[in-house]
Amino acid sequence: MCRLLACSVQASSLQSADLRKQGLSFAGGTPVFIPSGPETGHKVTPEALSAHLSANSRLLILNSPNNPSGAVYSAAELEAIGQLCIKHDIWVISDEVYSAFTYTPGGHVSIASFAGMRERTVVTNAVSKTYGMTGWRIGYAAAPAVLAEAMVRLQSHTTGNPNSIAQYAAIAALSGPHDWFDPIRKDYETRRRRIVDGVRAIRGLTCGEPQGAFFLWVDASYWTGRTVAGRTITDADDLAAVLLEEGRVVIMPGTGFGDSRYLRLSFAASRTELEDALDAMARLLGRVDS
Repeated sequence: MCRLLACSVQASSLQSADLRKQGLSFAGGTPVFIPSGPETGHKVTPEALSAHLSANSRLLILNSPNNPSGAVYSAAELEAIGQLCIKHDIWVISDEVYSAFTYTPGGHVSIASFAGMRERTVVTNAVSKTYGMTGWRIGYAAAPAVLAEAMVRLQSHTTGNPNSIAQYAAIAALSGPHDWFDPIRKDYETRRRRIVDGVRAIRGLTCGEPQGAFFLWVDASYWTGRTVAGRTITDADDLAAVLLEEGRVVIMPGTGFGDSRYLRLSFAASRTELEDALDAMARLLGRVDS
């Protein structure tokens, strides 16, 4: 039996490395981060997970579609990770906030859908992305009933509950028809293709093609030690600052996600804004063919 738990959220998802570390430490846990890179599509493999497990391992936080990389775990990948979790008696918090934004033929798959995983998985989601209800600050979780009841007891003493208007709005969004979202997803696919092509045409920036969410994870390590607009770049924070101050382009450095070599670009913006941003970045950094 599963129970649905609504909650007021201050972050739409569990992606931030600092937020995860603080939350786990507060609960008495020791966070262990598993590195991933372009060689694995920025995804954690069962082999990498196994190498980081110990007798004290209790919980895996999994984010798919992923923020910031846009990586989406396939059914086969999730099943393999799930089997490892069952073997080592590990719970999973599956962050699926961007589940509606997938661009793979198989679409979104939850690790909770595999045999033996529903009983040990907490699925977290929100209405902020799919339904554009960011300001409502409301999320929800699906978990085994016993755990959900414990979560309710803990939440009542640690954070405010969402107001009734937000709860009814969320119910209407979740239970209503969803065919209206197909054209939106297709539009995001078009924007995704354009921003990937645009970034790859800019000197010193490389990226893969995100399979989900609406972010582009861009390797900007080429610029380390080089000069842009009279400023020596030491990491992505410096490059993001130059792009903001000189190009008026707002980009998040990857430092908050654990890698100061990367930039995170969002294509949740109008096509005009994306084109203007790409042009401004190209003027500052140059083009590949120039």
